[in-house]
Amino acid sequence: YTVTLTVTDNDGGVGSDTLTVTVRNVAPVVDAGSDQTVNEGQTVSCSGSFSDAGTKDTHAFAWDFGDGSTPVGGRLTPTHTYAENGTYLVTLTVTDDDGSVGSDTRTVTVVNVAPVVDAGRNLTVNEGQMANFSSSFSDAGSADTHTIAWDFGDGSGSISGTLTPMHVYADNGIYTVTVTVTD
Repeated sequence: YTVTLTVTDNDGGVGSDTLTVTVRNVAPVVDAGSDQTVNEGQTVSCSGSFSDAGTKDTHAFAWDFGDGSTPVGGRLTPTHTYAENGTYLVTLTVTDDDGSVGSDTRTVTVVNVAPVVDAGRNLTVNEGQMANFSSSFSDAGSADTHTIAWDFGDGSGSISGTLTPMHVYADNGIYTVTVTVTD
């Protein structure tokens, strides 16, 4: 900006001087919000804010959730779901139309959730006959890997790796069958 000061005395004399004022852009001051702890698979709600001395500036927003997912832009209040437990550094970056950047981070701690297992329906079979089991499970940690172990309750030892094992009971009785899924 150029500013000119002109002074006129009462005899009609005029004096003036010009000076230049340079106004520097200031980066936005950003707040990414408080640290948070959630279960894996639970939606995290973010609520960021910022202030900028350049009251006429326009702004672009970007959230990096720290888990390798594509950053999300366009708003201060996005949601995100983590597929795996762990500790993630979340960064909110605000860029003004003059190219100045402000950012802030917060930590999101994602706690592991145990798989939910369904061992299947109760069975009645004759001794010496093949029993066919069918189980299922779900896990909020969509990136988790799993191991499966069956205990048929008859002291025969366990087997692993399948949700649909077969087993033959050598003697009649009532047996408690347990399937364990570990993430």
